[in-house]
Amino acid sequence: MESTMEQNFLLDKEGVFPLQPELLSSLGDEELTLTEALVGLSGLEVQRSGPQYMWDPDTLPRLCALYAGLSLLQQLTKAS
Repeated sequence: MESTMEQNFLLDKEGVFPLQPELLSSLGDEELTLTEALVGLSGLEVQRSGPQYMWDPDTLPRLCALYAGLSLLQQLTKAS
């Protein structure tokens, strides 16, 4: 996810970008649905054919907040 954000971080125009399948291949159906819902709540449009996402630079602050929150949760689970 970090590399995807880095590639699109400075884009100031909308556009479609693919998400590498190996990023999602380890997720089960329920986890994939939850992940897509969280990404969708940040404002990115999810297109299941690919999967591809519609990049909208206006969603960047919410996507960064989502990424930061998930990163924090991941660190907390590692500490437990």
